[in-house]
Amino acid sequence: MREGTALQLLLKLAVLGLAFLPAPQGCGDGAADADCEVEGSELEVMKVSLLQHQLVHQRSTEFYSTLRKPDGHGAKHNGHGGLPKPGHGQPGDPLPDEEVRFTAAAEALQAAMMSPEGLVVKAKRSLEHLEETSATSASALRWDLPLTLYFSSQGIIFRPERVRNLTRCSYTFDALSSNRSVLVQDAAVPPQCGASKRFSTTSGRCLHASPGQYASSFYKRILTPNSRGSFDFQLMPQALCHWQGTQEMLDAERALLEASLMPPDDAGNMSHEAWKKAWRAPHGGWNEVILGPYNGDDIAGIYWRHPGPFRRLDWTACTAALKWRCSAGKIKVFELAHIKRVPHWDLLLQTTEESRGITRFDMDDLKSWKDTLDHGGWNATEVVRQITKEELRKLLNSGICPTECSKLANIVRS
Repeated sequence: MREGTALQLLLKLAVLGLAFLPAPQGCGDGAADADCEVEGSELEVMKVSLLQHQLVHQRSTEFYSTLRKPDGHGAKHNGHGGLPKPGHGQPGDPLPDEEVRFTAAAEALQAAMMSPEGLVVKAKRSLEHLEETSATSASALRWDLPLTLYFSSQGIIFRPERVRNLTRCSYTFDALSSNRSVLVQDAAVPPQCGASKRFSTTSGRCLHASPGQYASSFYKRILTPNSRGSFDFQLMPQALCHWQGTQEMLDAERALLEASLMPPDDAGNMSHEAWKKAWRAPHGGWNEVILGPYNGDDIAGIYWRHPGPFRRLDWTACTAALKWRCSAGKIKVFELAHIKRVPHWDLLLQTTEESRGITRFDMDDLKSWKDTLDHGGWNATEVVRQITKEELRKLLNSGICPTECSKLANIVRS
């Protein structure tokens, strides 16, 4: 089959899969046409976004599969997926404590993660271009909150001292900010900090007096049973209000997550087991920080992230390593450990009840986070470190990664 024909077939299959997404709540059954028009429009935006993510995932998979073929052009074949087998000193092995070194740059990022405002990072599918000329989404990591990020394995870390001036607004979860169509009055504030059409009176700026009040407000809103007798979280992103800075938002996020540990009062005699199956955080559980345009002076470096503790670089760090080489070693590269891995967006195309929806952070994750919090939360020295030049050179010389800067445009690591 020709490549073009295969791609066309993929597109058709993806569209068919998207057709099985559940209809927006409130449409049909005599619902107002205006509500359905708004919801339908928002769902279309979501469908387009999901299709783009699926194609990006295909592009990434095809490219990286060439790196592991036993044809002399990629990593040597050894019966272990084309990569060296795990063992002492091999790629992917845990990094011994005695080999972990912290630079001044890493310590500044660690201090930001332990601060009230958190460490702000932006996941990127490609590292070919880092700067943005318009408002963009990022996320904040803090010691007392779940470590979850948008699915890309790499991205940008911002200089902590510049984040406050860059921040335009922030949300406790991914707020579908690209579809906030009610424009704000201030021209300096981007549309991403506006309100969604359906929730125009509640999705503007947060006016809650405290994080607890915010949690109570959205806890009740999100957890109201729908007509099918189950809980519907898909409306939450559209209803979210925004906070001005990251500290208020992160405090509100923690309060909302802690409230979610128990079933709501109006859930009747719902058992904890039933609540465990019903509760899921919107999207992957990450928050959303809207930043204004930024340039290289605002960037502390790029990151490679993964679940689990610090480890030796493996092929998932190829994008960051190649970007370092192509910058003539001028850009710093950091490792972010213990970051929760969320399933790829193409899982949304599955039609089973368990996989349907846009939620990927469940009650088990929530309880695991609470247990970590009860034991003092995250220690930033176990999450952030700067990768050494020697490590990056070793990875690039291993034969696992591409070494030509022209390849950056083709590497889309998800």
